[in-house]
Amino acid sequence: MLTTIATGTDFEALVRMRGDAAVLTFTGTMERNSLGRTVRALDVALLAGPRRVIADVSEVTLTETGVGLLALLARRVAREGLRFAVVTDSREQVGRLRDTRVGPPMEIYPTVSIALGAIGTW
Repeated sequence: MLTTIATGTDFEALVRMRGDAAVLTFTGTMERNSLGRTVRALDVALLAGPRRVIADVSEVTLTETGVGLLALLARRVAREGLRFAVVTDSREQVGRLRDTRVGPPMEIYPTVSIALGAIGTW
């Protein structure tokens, strides 16, 4: 399953299932205007019944608001009793995500493949 949530020049959200994992792939700039598309992507993903959710932001310009959006996703996924991970290989983004006090600590991996292997272990 591959679902395009929104396309445009500034931000895109895609949802695909990889086994029992929903992979949300975001591209562009994640900011306040991205809120609706980000939440809709998670809604679509949760309808598929995943056991884990991965947010791939490796192709995203992550603003402070974007960090907050990822924290929102992390909290919602945790409330569903699912495991959540973020994918980025950007040192700057990893630092911003680790320093956030907005939501639960996030598991961060450099690739989707590594995240799938790591969060599939419990």
